[in-house]
Amino acid sequence: MSYKTFLSEFPTFNAQYAIELLHSLNSTFDSQCSTNENLRNIMLDLAKRDDNCFYETALRAYRQLQNDKSHDLTTIFNNKEFNDTYNF
Repeated sequence: MSYKTFLSEFPTFNAQYAIELLHSLNSTFDSQCSTNENLRNIMLDLAKRDDNCFYETALRAYRQLQNDKSHDLTTIFNNKEFNDTYNF
């Protein structure tokens, strides 16, 4: 899936901006996202549930990837973490 196609699936400006932020890390984010369909699907689901919470989650992921380029994004973008963090 191309990056532009992936980006266009996100329904709001906040969600798209969050993806752009992660994409700005270049291959660090893109390599995980391009090879993990489950990660892409959960990110899209979380963005549709609450775009503001998704944006905050993406900021955490951005900071984590800046410190550790190999950090597994599925530990941040998952239903349990999202629900626990934002009390859903």
